Amino acid sequence: MATGKMKHGKLSSKFEYGNIFSLFAEGVNNDHTLVHEAAHTFSLDHTFSLAIDNNYVFYYGYTENYMDYYFYHTFNNLVDKKLIYTDSKGNTFLYQKDNRYKGKMYSFYKWQWDLMRKDRSIEKK
Repeated sequence: MATGKMKHGKLSSKFEYGNIFSLFAEGVNNDHTLVHEAAHTFSLDHTFSLAIDNNYVFYYGYTENYMDYYFYHTFNNLVDKKLIYTDSKGNTFLYQKDNRYKGKMYSFYKWQWDLMRKDRSIEKK
């Protein structure tokens, strides 16, 4: 997220992580999305990301963690093994299934709490 910091009286174009985030209409009424996006501002990446600060990496869409997604990509079946399908209007989609914790994804792991506590946007007294 760009912080829009001023340097020497000029707006910097350098992108930096900061304590700001945006939600679109779909996410405003979704508590999971709100917490998920806010956690990104405290240095957290997705649970399936190979980011340097991720102590553990999980499969995409398989945890109850706020930083996971409520779905995962899958094949249409075990015979064709297609990941992509096209609907009657020509729109292309990935086959996906719901995370078994969908609607119950309300946790952070201890190592994530530790990362958030160390975030540079938190004032230490």
